[in-house]
Amino acid sequence: MKIDLHIHSANSGDNFTNPEEVVTQAIERGLDGIAFTEHYSYEASEGAEALQEKFRNSIMIFRGVEFSAAEGHCLVFGVNTDRLSLKYAPLADLVQIVNENGGVVIPSHPFRG
Repeated sequence: MKIDLHIHSANSGDNFTNPEEVVTQAIERGLDGIAFTEHYSYEASEGAEALQEKFRNSIMIFRGVEFSAAEGHCLVFGVNTDRLSLKYAPLADLVQIVNENGGVVIPSHPFRG
């Protein structure tokens, strides 16, 4: 199963592609799933749920956020980080709070500096 867990769309500010086109391209490339992880805002990926419904027979679509911890960027799944006042918090604090709320944290760019 091939799933890209780190996808940005025009909702992130560093990609000009609309979310539906991102999904279409992922299907064309043979991916089984993608996760929209827009920068700094869980709410920015709100449309992912409607896209999941529309494309449910072709691809899995997940929703997360690329979050800024003190040590750098990480991907957060399963928790609406917009409701947490943790921006630039130490990674250990972020992991603890996200885990306590049933979510997971993984590094966005594990081999950067």
